[in-house]
Amino acid sequence: GDEHIALIETDEALRRDLAKRIVGQKTNGLGDTYTVTVDRDKKLKAMIEAGRYDWTNSDITDQRFPVEGSGTEPVEIILRHYDKVMSTDAVLADLDKDGLRPIRIEELLALGADPKTRDLQRQFPIIALGSVWQYLRGHRVVPVLDGYGAYRDLRLYWTEDGFLEICRFGAVRKS
Repeated sequence: GDEHIALIETDEALRRDLAKRIVGQKTNGLGDTYTVTVDRDKKLKAMIEAGRYDWTNSDITDQRFPVEGSGTEPVEIILRHYDKVMSTDAVLADLDKDGLRPIRIEELLALGADPKTRDLQRQFPIIALGSVWQYLRGHRVVPVLDGYGAYRDLRLYWTEDGFLEICRFGAVRKS
């Protein structure tokens, strides 16, 4: 009954709090923040392999999602959560207002490969609006770390449909 539901909700809240403590999560008013190392000199295929995903969309290739820049650096990724359905345009406008830009695929893959942050995608989808590929008939898709149960996937989501309230949008400070 209601007691069982309350226990499940309490257990879920405790699990999420513990997960935040384990990965060293910080909150800075802009969203939960995680620092990962991005190696832009790696090939996209190697970045994907480092994440050890259970499934990867085969349309995610170097040609469609080129890595920008070179070198290796620590990057502070902010996961913005709106807790409501959001359009791509609304997310981009909100990030811009706060001096942020959406993460690109190389930053998303660094988050998915880092042992401290790789399990975040089992809690919620993580969207990289900074890498876009124009798909068939003009549809635009972006890379997403997603998961369910024990599985971790690297998927593509259409940008036109909007994003569910569970989603997190990766962002970094504009340089």
